[in-house]
Amino acid sequence: MAAAAAALLALAGCTRPLPDAESPAAIAYARQCGLCHPPHQPSLLTAAMWKIQVERMVEMRARRGLPPLTTAEQQVILDYLTSHAG
Repeated sequence: MAAAAAALLALAGCTRPLPDAESPAAIAYARQCGLCHPPHQPSLLTAAMWKIQVERMVEMRARRGLPPLTTAEQQVILDYLTSHAG
C-alpha cells in the first residue's frame, strides 16, 4: 500500500498548479516540501494519509539535516494539505 502511494505521488508530481497556489499556505508547502521533492497535488491523498505523510517528512527533514519546521509551519502545511485532500 505504501509503495503504491509513493508510486502515485512520484508519477503525479506537480504537473498542474497547486490549489490556491498564491496563498501563504500553498507557498509554505511548496517552499518547505520542495526542498527535497516537487510538491505533490494535495488531492492525491486523503486527509488522514497527509497527516501520516507530514509526520514522516518531519522525521525525514531531521535525518537529512534540514532545519525543523516550527509547530506553526507544520500546522499551516497540514491544514493546507488536508483542506485540499482527496
